[in-house]
Formats: sequence, C-alpha cells, structure tokens
Amino acid sequence: MIALDTSVLVRYFAQDDARQALLATRLIEVRLNPADEGWVSLVVLLEAAWVMQSCYDADEATLVDILATCWTPPPSRSRKRPPCAARSCCFRLAKSTSTTA
Repeated sequence: MIALDTSVLVRYFAQDDARQALLATRLIEVRLNPADEGWVSLVVLLEAAWVMQSCYDADEATLVDILATCWTPPPSRSRKRPPCAARSCCFRLAKSTSTTA
C-alpha cells in the first residue's frame, strides 16, 4: 500500500505543473493496482479538496468528483474488520475500470 500525500493529489487533479503532474499521473494511473493500492488519509483528502477549492476555484461538482475518485469502500473480508471510525478514515484511490450504463 502506498500512502499518497496532498501534493500528489493536487498535482493529479490540477494538472498545473507539467513535470509534477506527469509524475503524479504515472504513480496513480500506472503504479497503483489492486496488489499495491494507494491510501489517502482523511486529512490529506480534506486538504486536497480545500486546496482545489481555494487555490484552483474548483466548484462543487469538481469536489464531488475528487471525493468519488478517492473513495472506494473497503472490500468485504471474512477476517475481523476495524471499527467504523477507522474504516471511515481509510480512502483508497480508485481506478475506474468499469462503465456504468
């Protein structure tokens, strides 16, 4: 699991600096996979949303897209699951591979 920080998310969503955006995009779209997931803490997700809104004038629809991209419910597992509070702070970067009809 790879922990992602605010700057990686902002570079990925803003695509404002060519070099940094390329690195963030490669990390998120190429390196991350089900065996090596990206993990985003609640604080990082909120910081990224705040930066996108305050520095890049992201509107509500864009912020919803950011949250939807970063939130994937934890998979069901037969082993003991963490309490709800712990699960609610675990955000996994989701790579959408299916289309909705």
